[in-house]
Amino acid sequence: MQLRAIDTGAVMTFTTGADGNYGFPNLLPRAYELRVSAPGFRDFVQSGITLGISEARELNVTLELGTAVQTVEVTANASPLNFENAQQEGGVNPETLQRLPLVLGQINRNIASFVVLLPGVTTSGGDNRSGFDTRINGGQL
Repeated sequence: MQLRAIDTGAVMTFTTGADGNYGFPNLLPRAYELRVSAPGFRDFVQSGITLGISEARELNVTLELGTAVQTVEVTANASPLNFENAQQEGGVNPETLQRLPLVLGQINRNIASFVVLLPGVTTSGGDNRSGFDTRINGGQL
């Protein structure tokens, strides 16, 4: 099993456990391609796997019987949905923060102002310039 970073070409190789489970921890945010091969099965290739900051993806691979010269290639992206639990995660990448104005209506923004860009974050709908009426999944910031 190989995971290749599209932009750098760096390849990480792993072997699955006896149960077939695998994981690639601590990946950098970028696009990847997964290649899985096993004796007696067609090679499996999944491209277009894009990870953001602190994102995790679940990708179930099904190998088909065949020879190694045959390849099953999937070009769609891996699902960003979290099937393990109800936890919502998100991040704001540095490029987005650099493009956002730090002064809004003659008032400087603070870090709490950017939190409202993430999933599960709501405000009371009033004046949120301070960011202190922000709620994260129902809890108060």
